[in-house]
Amino acid sequence: MPFVCSRDGHLLDSPEGQYCPEHGSRVFEKCPTCDAHWSVIRGAHFCTNCAHPAPWVSRDERIRWLRDRVSDYHKDPAEVVKLQAMLDKLAQMDPDDANTLVGWDQLKKAVPKLLEVAGPILESVMSASIRAKLGLP
Repeated sequence: MPFVCSRDGHLLDSPEGQYCPEHGSRVFEKCPTCDAHWSVIRGAHFCTNCAHPAPWVSRDERIRWLRDRVSDYHKDPAEVVKLQAMLDKLAQMDPDDANTLVGWDQLKKAVPKLLEVAGPILESVMSASIRAKLGLP
């Protein structure tokens, strides 16, 4: 299996060490969460097994991932649109902003299953203090 550069996702067939010779970034071949082999599609942004984000995925892209999953866990179209709009607002706010607590709490109450499967995403889009106040790991 090829290795993946953690800076931008380009593939290396047989690296000589732990670091990309082009960027000096660590290389990896497996997902750090589930240990599945990372997709060999250049620049795959998420693990195809557990959806753990790649190191180069931005906070905005991670929140878009959440936004796209809302309809998987909530069937009321009007509520889905409302929750997606709320996620758009959260994307514009600082991860440690106390004002985000209300929005994240609404999401937790409306689609609790989504927050269960989104652990690796949540760790990177909200601060530890906000997660703690919500009772999330």
